[in-house]
Order: sequence, then C-alpha cells, then structure tokens
Amino acid sequence: MNLAEFRTLLRKYLNGQQSPQEGRRLDRWYEKLGADLELSEEELTASRKRMKAVIEAKTQEKKTLWLFSSTTRWVSAAAGLFIVISLGIFWSMDDSVTYTNTSPKSVLVSLSEGTTVEVSPGATLVYSKSFPSDRREVSLEGQAFFKVTKDPARPFRVYASGAITEVLGTSFWVRSSAEQLQVEVRTGRVQVSQQTTLRPISVLLTPNQQVVVNLRTKRWISGLVPQPQPTLPSGFSFSGVPVKTVIDSLEKAYHIPIVLAKTPMERCTFSGTLADSTFYGKLELLCKTLQWSYRIEQKTILLDGRPCSTSR
Repeated sequence: MNLAEFRTLLRKYLNGQQSPQEGRRLDRWYEKLGADLELSEEELTASRKRMKAVIEAKTQEKKTLWLFSSTTRWVSAAAGLFIVISLGIFWSMDDSVTYTNTSPKSVLVSLSEGTTVEVSPGATLVYSKSFPSDRREVSLEGQAFFKVTKDPARPFRVYASGAITEVLGTSFWVRSSAEQLQVEVRTGRVQVSQQTTLRPISVLLTPNQQVVVNLRTKRWISGLVPQPQPTLPSGFSFSGVPVKTVIDSLEKAYHIPIVLAKTPMERCTFSGTLADSTFYGKLELLCKTLQWSYRIEQKTILLDGRPCSTSR
C-alpha cells in the first residue's frame, strides 16, 4: 500500500465509511509493517504524539482521536507510518490534497506539473501539491479522465482498486468501483499492473484498448474499448481504391489491427464515404458493400468474405 492509498483509507476510517475489505487491507498493511518494527514504549508514545499532530493538522477534525484511542495495533501502525515518513520514503502528509467532486458535473483538476484530471461526480482524487523528482503518484476512487504531461524521468502512476496504471505521457480513463476496475486508453501507451507480489499480472494497452478487472474473481480481461475513437483526423472518402487502402486508413486513425482472412480479398476495391459513422459503423458499411463480415478477436478485427472479381 502506498501513501496515497493509505490517505484514502484513513479518510474513510475517520468518516466511518470503511468497508470490511478495506479494513482487511489495513490489517494486512499493519501486519507487514509491524514485523519490521521494534519500538520501546517511550518511542511508541513519542511517535504517537507526533503522528497525531500531523493528522490533526491535516484533517482539522477532532474525530482523528479515534485512530489513537482504539487499539494498540492502530497506535503502532500510526507510529510505524510516521517513522517511514520521517525517513523520506513517502511524501509528507501536509503536501497532499484530497479532492472529492461533490458537484453533479465533472470537474477539471490541474496538477503541479501540467497534468489535468477530469474528476467525475462522486470520485475522489488524492495527489501531491508538488511531486518528487523521480515519480508522480495519485490515488483514485471512482472515475476520472487523465491527460498526462510527458516526463520520461518521472512515470505517472494511478493507484486504484489494487492495481497500478503507469504512463509517461498519454490520455486515458480510469473507472474504479467496489466491483471492478476499468482502464481505457485514448492516446499513448499505458501499463496496468496488479499491486501485489503474489502472482503479478501486467497488461500493456495502446489506443482504443482497455482492461477490465473483476475485483471479486480477480479475472483480468483485455480487449478493444466499446466505442473506439480516432486519434488522427481523416476524411474516410474513397473512390475506386484497393480495399487495403481503406484498411490502412482505419488502422492509422484508430490504432486497431485489421486483418483479412484471405489474401485474394485484397483484389477488392471500394468507393464510398465512411466519415459519418462510428468505427464499427464504418466496418459494417464496408462489409455490407463488399458482402463481407467482421468479428472481433481480442484486440484485432478480422474481415472475412469472398474475394472480388470486379470493382465495387
């Protein structure tokens, strides 16, 4: 668990909104942390007081006292977290911002290095006022669209639903809920990894690709997004051109591989406009004209049909 996620879970704990699953995550975090801690009673008391002051300064709410009056476990966890922070492994809690969009419309949040986040209603974003020199990390609950400023020296990571979405500079959706996580790429390349050392899973996504993670079954399914969007402008108007030219134009605009089932199909030609329809609408019009069919095979489109003897 990184600090951004800890802040989110801590906020839920203080508000009495923590789910049983989140409680178990905090318990596992404590067990791992406590295994490496050997604190005297004096050290524990001193760390508790300093950690309490940090949290109270951040939340400005008296209910933060709950954290320190509950059990020795939570006191030890807070003291351990303070030690980790004091060593400089994590950001200062005073440097963090927790934003929850309580409005009925999406709100644009600008981060310090130029990245923008379109936070959907009800979503919560936790980020740093100023990122360190080697990384950019945020935590998300809910749905948000990211436009990440390119910075090869500082990868941008989004922590959500137990997974890490990492990019250098791109735009993508993250949709996080209690049931599933969905990452959908608009431009660039995105690496989505499971946030665990046990049976790690990692998926590389390119434009118009997505991964959906079922948080109950832990099943990861990657494929094409429901409604692919063009990343490059194109007229999509053709007159007597080889069908391969049409396919190349679609592939270039949408970054989706399109494969012909039979080589002789390349002899077909096409005339018409595909400008006023969606990606799948374009495929349907192309296939209707040529009496073909198409099917989706994971992240690829397969066109099948009879070869053409004359132009169409």
